This record gives sequence, C-alpha cells and structure tokens, in this order.
Amino acid sequence: MSSPVSRLRSWLSPRPRFRPAAKTRLGVEAMEARDKPSISLGSAFVTPTGSIDARGVAVSSLGDTYVVGSYAGSPESPADFDSAAVHANGADLLTTSSYVEPGSGNTVYTTNAFVAKYNPDGSFAWVRGFGNTDTRSEDGAGVAVDATGNVVVVGNFSGVVPFGSTALTAQGPTDGFVMKLDSAGSVLWANRAGGLDADGLKSVALDSAGSVYATGDSAAAVRKWTAGGAAVWSKSVVGAKPTSVAVDGTGKVVVVGSFTGTVDFNPGSSTYNLSSGGAKKTPATAAFVLKLGTAGDFAWARSFVGTGPASSPGRSEASNVAVDAVGNVYTTGLFYGTVDFNPGSGVSTLSSPRGVFVSKLTADGSFTWARAISGGSGIRPMSLAVDADVNSGFEQSHFRGFARATLEYHGQHFFATNPPVT
Repeated sequence: MSSPVSRLRSWLSPRPRFRPAAKTRLGVEAMEARDKPSISLGSAFVTPTGSIDARGVAVSSLGDTYVVGSYAGSPESPADFDSAAVHANGADLLTTSSYVEPGSGNTVYTTNAFVAKYNPDGSFAWVRGFGNTDTRSEDGAGVAVDATGNVVVVGNFSGVVPFGSTALTAQGPTDGFVMKLDSAGSVLWANRAGGLDADGLKSVALDSAGSVYATGDSAAAVRKWTAGGAAVWSKSVVGAKPTSVAVDGTGKVVVVGSFTGTVDFNPGSSTYNLSSGGAKKTPATAAFVLKLGTAGDFAWARSFVGTGPASSPGRSEASNVAVDAVGNVYTTGLFYGTVDFNPGSGVSTLSSPRGVFVSKLTADGSFTWARAISGGSGIRPMSLAVDADVNSGFEQSHFRGFARATLEYHGQHFFATNPPVT
C-alpha cells in the first residue's frame, strides 16, 4: 500500500524537469522518488472530488503521518482524504458551507482547516475539519507531534469557530489558533492568538516536556503554552515578521523571519538593534535569526543583509528554521541580488537574481556556512529538517548533521541537501 504522502504526491503533476545549474553544490531530487514522509507539502491540488491544500506534515515516533492544511467541498463533490477506498459513513469526506457571490450570483464554497491522520502502512485513520458557516476561511499551517502521539496544529481562523467543545472568537479580521488533539482525533484544548490586525500562526514546535511554541502573528514574535494549554509567555519584537520556530534540546527557542529598517530584537528591557540595509527612505528587507532562552529572555539575534548600492541592495527572507542535536541553527529562505550571510566580522556572499539559501550558524550564532540554489520566479523553499540519526534508514549517510530543504518549483516539489561540510 502506498504511503499517504506518496498518495498526496500522486495528485500533483508529473515528475519535474528542473535541475539546478551545474555550478551549484546542492543536490536536488524529485520528491516522488522518496519513500519516507518526513517533509512538508505546500501546494494546492485537486482530489478526485473537492480540493485540498496541504501545508504541513509530521510523523510520529510510531510512524503515523499527520497532514494539515485547508479544504473545500460541496455535498455533491466533497473533499476526499482517501480516494483509494470507500469508508463507512463517509469518514474520509469533508464538506464546507457555501454562499452566493454578490454580483456574479455564483455559488462559492468556503475553505476550512483540517488535520488528517494516516497509519504507518499508509491507510487512512481519520480526518477532522474546523470552520464556520460564514464567507470567511480557516487554514491549517503547521503541525507537530509529541512523544505520546498527541498532535498540535496551528493556523488562522475568522469569526467564531468551534474547536471541539471550545469556541474561539477572532478579535481581528483573522486570528491564529493553536489546538491539541489526541491520537484518536479528539480535541484536548484550543487557544487563540493575535491582535486587532489580520493574524495567523504559521509554525509550531514542541519541547521535550510537550510545551508548545508558535509563531506567525503580528502581536508576538513567539508564544509558549504548557502541554496542557496554559499560556506561559509571549515575546514581542515590533517590526519583525516571524515565519518559523524551532526548539533545541535544552529548551531554547529559535525564531526566523524578515524585517525592514531598524528593529530592536531584544524583547526585554535592553536594546539590540539590527538594520536591514538599504537607503534611509527605502530600506531593504533582511532575514533574521533570533534565539531566546527558556524563559523567553534574549540570547542573540543575527541578520543576513544585502550588499550593493543603497538604492538597490540585495535582500533576503527567511522562511524555515531547524536545529540539530548540538544546537546548530539551520535557516532557509529566499534571497535576491547579493547578500552577506556571515553576520560576524567576516564576509560570505551569495548572489542570484532570485535564489534559495540554506545557512548554518552555531548554537552561539557564529557563522559556519551558507549555500544557494539559483532559480527563476517559480522556486521557493517550503520546509527544512535536520537528520542527526546515523542509523535511521533512507540516505542516512548523506544527511547526518546536514540541512535538508523542500523546494517548490512551479507546483512541483524537490528535496535538496547541502554538500558535506565539516
């Protein structure tokens, strides 16, 4: 039986033709050739009925696969999460509400958030949908699994949405949600996050105690909840746009994203300013890496700043972060033009009209290396992971201690690794 991720891939278009330029040192493979579902998806696709947009995937220690994203489906054409089989009571089918579009008179089906579980052999286990009946949409964006198989999902919602027995009410046009389910799909708790702006949580990570860390909303760079859902702390960095969060083995938190202008990255009473470069009136955009202690206290912050004339410097945007067993920090994202990825006293530039970068910093924020994949307007990084288990199955010898990233190129998905670096 095919794995759930292989099944999801089968709904995408055929094997891509894109290959990196010969000068790049990154290796790229089509994801269709891989057997282990260990990375995120990020492209909308149409099922035999309805539509599903898969945004994140996580695998438990038992081999169960959890996928999150959004879906839309009518009673006549529901979103089908297991088109290979027919299930009693339509357990694999979800529908959403509809409304008549003003002006055109067309019937439009809204999108709702979902989390689906597949067993280790790839068979369908369950799916849960979350949304309301108005004209607005809900989306699942990130997922993580704890050591006992509980699942934590983050995303965005609008209006009033029931998450199990808990109804959350958005304070702005959209808010973020964080929700925990048990392995059977029952909601254990749910909380909202965000301010009065359009918000949404984009990324989630768990520590060894099951505490939950999420990022992505405008009101806080990162938030922490206990395993039971009680709020612990939230840390704000005004002007930063966080996109991804990771937690190392000691409970320290790393957040990445982008910023423009001068931003104070110390969420405490002291100040630690970083500048994104560019002209005073037209500052550039730069990627940042922020590390916090276990209590949310400031540890360090780094930026990847473009070089060149102030009127048209290079720029960078970080999208994903991962940490390895000794706390090294890996970041991926996009860059344009020439960017210096060494935040210290040295210089290490990468250049491309538009490319993907993978960077490694040590646990204390010192530069180790940066690599690039150059591409056209259709290439972007989708996720990042680090494989530190030398005895764990597929291509173990290639990836021990190395970063690996998923790329999307015109709707296709690739798997990229950095070369051996000591």
